[in-house]
Amino acid sequence: MIHEWTPTRISPGNSPTITTDTLCPTCWLHPETPTHLHQCNHPTRNKIYQTLQLQLSKLFFKFNLDLHLYQMYWLGLRNTHDNQTQHTINMYPPPFHNLFQTQSEIGWKQLHYSRFSKHWTHYLSQHHPTSKPQLSTPRYLP
Repeated sequence: MIHEWTPTRISPGNSPTITTDTLCPTCWLHPETPTHLHQCNHPTRNKIYQTLQLQLSKLFFKFNLDLHLYQMYWLGLRNTHDNQTQHTINMYPPPFHNLFQTQSEIGWKQLHYSRFSKHWTHYLSQHHPTSKPQLSTPRYLP
């Protein structure tokens, strides 16, 4: 999903020929853009998001990560496409404010591209040193 090159009907790599080629194949109501991919309220897409949320929660529990971090990550993912989701710094205790602020600065949408602020990496290395992710190159932003 990096650089909006998503497997959607409207992306830089696709060339739809007629208007119906651009419509979401799930709801058939709106053009299937990268943003619509996450906003579509069709039951099929909702089920996909529920599965994603369940899988993420299992990972966070498996590595015994703080639930505040899970909440921040999940709401950060949803907040980029769901304007109705309340996601404010006041939802978290003070030790998480720096993570929230720095991710807000680079944009919550960056989470979709596996781009985290340096403070996320720093927090994980200090508080969860045994759950080191296997990355070939650093994937954080200032």
